Amino acid sequence: MRRTFVDATAELFLRLGNRSDAVDPLREQWLNDAMYKCGMHYDHRELQRTTSLPLMQDTDTVPTPVGMWWPEWLYNETDGRPVTIGDRDLIEAVDKQTTVPTRFYTWGNAFFFNALAEKPKSIRLYYVEKPVRWAGAATLPYDENYDILVMMWATKLGLTALRDLEEAGAVGQEIGMYVSGMRFPLREQKKNDRLTGVQVKFR
Repeated sequence: MRRTFVDATAELFLRLGNRSDAVDPLREQWLNDAMYKCGMHYDHRELQRTTSLPLMQDTDTVPTPVGMWWPEWLYNETDGRPVTIGDRDLIEAVDKQTTVPTRFYTWGNAFFFNALAEKPKSIRLYYVEKPVRWAGAATLPYDENYDILVMMWATKLGLTALRDLEEAGAVGQEIGMYVSGMRFPLREQKKNDRLTGVQVKFR
């Protein structure tokens, strides 16, 4: 049976040596900080989403989906070509032409494109959804192999906050050995490299 959040707060209290200064609100925050940290560092299929966004004719903006953490890839389904990440200053520095969008950037809760669409478009979005805060009887939104890693990270964050740096360092070493042994899939830096390369190519 997997740990619920209630189970995790009790276990974290034990991991921190039953310290009286490790009060409930702090433990709850350390657990959520650890959950988000693991969410950003590793690929989780449980958080991967896709949707199609309608880009209207003569417009250059569409809202992002509710709950989106970050976009991974945009694909123009109408014209059959990818839309690559671009530089906001460069995109907004010139008058936008009415043509097929090829680049985008995000700002606030919207995607902005480098062109006004010459006709309605369907933009396929691949993105990562941000998990809701961990609480109550819920289990983590990741594969159960990450449960112990989140517990270790919460312990390290707690020990660091409580200024027990020696113990925090020891837990950090434990984290490194666990991650190495489990071979968790890191978020693919090559995706960013690929997007940067395409961006340079189109300049």
